[in-house]
Amino acid sequence: MTRNTVYLLGLWCVVGLLFLGVLVIPIGLGIGVALWDGDTKMLTEISAIMAVTILFTAALFIGIRTYQARRIRRLLQSPSPDSLLAFCRRSLRPGLIPNGDALLAHGCANGCILYGQFADARSYLRSVDWEHRPPLIAALRQAADALLCYFDTREFDRGLAIARSAQQQASVTSAFPGAGMSKAAFAAHVQTGEVLTGQCTSSTIDALEKQFRQLPLLGKLLAAWALTQAYRNSGDTQRANEKERFLRESAPHCHALQFPSAHMN
Repeated sequence: MTRNTVYLLGLWCVVGLLFLGVLVIPIGLGIGVALWDGDTKMLTEISAIMAVTILFTAALFIGIRTYQARRIRRLLQSPSPDSLLAFCRRSLRPGLIPNGDALLAHGCANGCILYGQFADARSYLRSVDWEHRPPLIAALRQAADALLCYFDTREFDRGLAIARSAQQQASVTSAFPGAGMSKAAFAAHVQTGEVLTGQCTSSTIDALEKQFRQLPLLGKLLAAWALTQAYRNSGDTQRANEKERFLRESAPHCHALQFPSAHMN
């Protein structure tokens, strides 16, 4: 069993215990009492409460994710990353979630990278001790370092090597919820490096297009930037312009994403 599997199992065990304590056990006890007493009316009422509770929980989860997506879209219209960073601090609070400090540092660093504030991004990453973290968490640091190579230092080969290392470290079984999204995000970092180093193939473009459709907005931005590069390198001006238009409309002040240039080999 890999360290990432152990880490995720621990997280989901906590979630499962909370779910049991808040919902399953009380409702189960109620159903047991109803069956013991032969109270069919009570059994029907408890079943209805359980169904409504599950539906409400699912709707709440979807609603929160939709709200967050819309909120991030609005924040990216800001001329500075300050609002986006404040949103990260409200959403990712160290102490409330495991490795919250690392998740917050990664989120803030990514926001700074998008706006071209590379020194601030490095400062956020240095503020956290990444040693002895689960590989899935440590991979976040490497993913941010790869972006700094792509957008700041232009060390494309080094960035690709770092991105591949991050992808390997972040490997998780598909059985966990969100595993597909995580794999797509790390793969986008690798494929962006392949575009920048002239190793792009039709398969690379197909994968990036899939990730562009699959990932949330912040992930779409990287995929769109890489696709703009790839389409320009291949002479497909129409598709390059489409992706660049998406970047301009979605993140007009994110300087790192503007005016992508062809790979520099």
